[in-house]
Amino acid sequence: MNTSGLYQVNNNVKKSLERKTIKKIFIIDDNELYAKTLRSYLSLRFLEIQSIKIFRVGELGLLELNKEPDIIILDFILNTKYTNAGNGFDIITKIKRKKPKTNVILLSALEARSSSILSVKNYYSGYVYKNQDAFENIKSIIKDIYYGK
Repeated sequence: MNTSGLYQVNNNVKKSLERKTIKKIFIIDDNELYAKTLRSYLSLRFLEIQSIKIFRVGELGLLELNKEPDIIILDFILNTKYTNAGNGFDIITKIKRKKPKTNVILLSALEARSSSILSVKNYYSGYVYKNQDAFENIKSIIKDIYYGK
């Protein structure tokens, strides 16, 4: 965990990752403005990314897992706007069942110590607390996963 405690890289998952080039990122978040802003932020900082696709519900992201995203940034509380949509727990477990080596960065307003977040700790490559530093923390996790920085 970083010194501020607002993001962490799950080193147990990180050690098993093999990819070193980021080509495709999925952002699964029901807040479309937030997701678009994050996409713009990442596009400007990682020029090698070929595509960043946004999904407003996790089920749509699951349908495109065959496109082999390098990273999925997943909001944990997904069903605030679409009540029939699966929550982050449902989606992350399905992602890992179908594509166990997929890097998932979990994004949430819940603290890392909450029981909900702890319940999926073995499924994510990194966790980011959704606050004013979230984008920078996501960037740091991506760099750590792919470049060891």
